[in-house]
Amino acid sequence: MTVRTLLALLLIAMTCTTQAAIRSVDTGQPRSFGYVIGDVFRHHIKITLDDPWVLDKATLPENGRVGIWLERKLIQFTEQRISQGTEYQFDLEYQIFNAAKQLVEVFTPQLELSVVNDSKRIPVFIHEWGFTVAPVVHDDIHQSLDYLDLQPPHKPVPRKPAYALLVAGSTGLLLSMAVLGYIFGRLPGISRTRGPFARACSRLRVLRKQHHQPESYQQALRHMHQAFNETAGQVLLAEDLEQFFSEQPNHAKLREPIEQLFKHSRQEFFESKNRVVEGGITSLLELCIQCRDIERGLS
Repeated sequence: MTVRTLLALLLIAMTCTTQAAIRSVDTGQPRSFGYVIGDVFRHHIKITLDDPWVLDKATLPENGRVGIWLERKLIQFTEQRISQGTEYQFDLEYQIFNAAKQLVEVFTPQLELSVVNDSKRIPVFIHEWGFTVAPVVHDDIHQSLDYLDLQPPHKPVPRKPAYALLVAGSTGLLLSMAVLGYIFGRLPGISRTRGPFARACSRLRVLRKQHHQPESYQQALRHMHQAFNETAGQVLLAEDLEQFFSEQPNHAKLREPIEQLFKHSRQEFFESKNRVVEGGITSLLELCIQCRDIERGLS
């Protein structure tokens, strides 16, 4: 009676210790049927421990083959502090690596984890879980493919929507190319794309190749004045620039270089003959391109 009493007291003490350490063990299991070779399923496990107990991570299951049926992988391990304890969650991913010739029942192995404190260690068991694995094709010598009702899992997608998308995409591309051609002056017969400054840009590019000739710079200035005159609708002098900027507010953004142009033009034609300013035709072309973008609505 004394030995039995001691054993009973020891069992009660161990039970109380386990209850004091482990608050809860929850397992989430997938369906237990309908598996074939190659299928993957997850086994979710949550363990909640009271302080000062912690999970011994060295006892977590290792990755790799488990018997002849399964391969196991530990994924998504998390550890979180909660009120007066710690919560551990992790998933075990299993993949079936064997083909069944007939319906068989397979079990995941029982897990034995450990929780510890400063001086004690107690086990935590995650019991095995059973499920069925079915054969991919029944081994029936009397069955022929002629009698199988083979159907695709999904109906073929009609081709008409694909053709419609192709036509819509091609139309959009052509319209985009037409808009870009209109903006950048590549469409013949469109007056907007060949405005005064656009025409002046073409002429200045030709003159730039002749920059070594003194008269080329004067001709470039004439082309610039002609573009300004056509834009203003009158002969534009330096004294008229304020009115021009008020009527053409977009060109007012280029007030300083335009005023410099008219100043250099007066010096070239009326004060110092054949005195080419710094930058020459290249500077005039840069200003002309900016004015061309304004007349196209790009700036």
